[in-house]
Amino acid sequence: MKKEKIITIVLSVLVVLMVALVVVQNTVGLEKFFGGKSVAAPSPGRRGGGNGGQNAVNVEVQKASLSTFIKTINVNGELTYKDSERNVIADTSGKITEILVRRGDFVVPGQVVAKADPSTPGAEYRIKEITSTVSGQVTSVPAYIGLTVSANTTVITVANPKELVLKLNIPEKYLSSFTIGSKASFVTAAYPDSPYTGKVCFIDSMVNTSTRTVQVEIEIDNPDERLMAGMFVRSCLVIEEKENVFVVPSECLSTYLNNQTVYVVKNGKAERVNVSTGSYNDSQTVITSGISEGDIVIVLGQVTDGSSVNIINAEKAGIEASEIQTSEKTGEERETQGEKGSLGNGDSFEDAGERGNNSARGEERDNRFDNTGLSVERKGSRGENSGTTPDTNTAKDSSVK
Repeated sequence: MKKEKIITIVLSVLVVLMVALVVVQNTVGLEKFFGGKSVAAPSPGRRGGGNGGQNAVNVEVQKASLSTFIKTINVNGELTYKDSERNVIADTSGKITEILVRRGDFVVPGQVVAKADPSTPGAEYRIKEITSTVSGQVTSVPAYIGLTVSANTTVITVANPKELVLKLNIPEKYLSSFTIGSKASFVTAAYPDSPYTGKVCFIDSMVNTSTRTVQVEIEIDNPDERLMAGMFVRSCLVIEEKENVFVVPSECLSTYLNNQTVYVVKNGKAERVNVSTGSYNDSQTVITSGISEGDIVIVLGQVTDGSSVNIINAEKAGIEASEIQTSEKTGEERETQGEKGSLGNGDSFEDAGERGNNSARGEERDNRFDNTGLSVERKGSRGENSGTTPDTNTAKDSSVK
């Protein structure tokens, strides 16, 4: 029994080895049959490639054009009256007998705001009118009926709500970056979706030694009177403005051999270009040299010099389809000419190489069949058939290599 089991095991192992050997031989034969190359489905090129089978990288671009560069700083501030609140004072002594206005009312010069009795015991009773000397809105009424006033007592306080200024404390390092008339914008907590604009109307002549800041006032318009004194605002002050310059997103800049570079699209591929940069802000950088009007600059996408690219925002970037097609066609034609060439009779090098490969495959099949015992006559017949391909195929194959 033991011997029979051993024999059975040995035979099984031998059968497995023989099957494995046959499989290996068939695999090697197929590789030879297909010209010594592994068989794989060709990978189709992607739009924007221009590099044959190499996959294209999706990128976003912008077309270089002259624009305006603005650099700003963000500072918090507070709205105040342009002119300080003005007091309307009594011009006589006596006791207040009547107050004719209240907070929120608007007054004009000459308007009676209160009345007082200036008479003294034993004197004739007579009423003295107190009039406003300024125009604006009554912000407070410190006087009251029965109050004894003198010639310098404040009766009401008036301010003009339409004339407001934004007071900012700017770090002294930015003093040289703006002047009277510089632009500013701001939003309030009450109206965050309604930006307002203004201009610098005052720069203090003294720096606060404790905070190292200088007070700046921004003159603003308040036509709808929604803005009020005391409001907290977030402002954006323009400290630099350049017109007719090339501006790109700062994130698209890179460094190569200590040079600032950007990538532009040419013939469907990314091309590295050295550039010189100027001013910059939080998100943009001015390009002073290296790119020209109409260059397609890659602003988003991981590419290297020579990478095939696929532009995914062509319409948004204002790039015409014809520009992309021309670029891609140029790259494809150059590649086709370099890899395939032309024989002058309508055939390409690639077609000729394919015929040469077929001839070589025929000879290899004959050799393989001869080893298995087929007649030399059949081998010769196949060899003659394969030999009908002109000898020039061999030359064409070598030229392709």
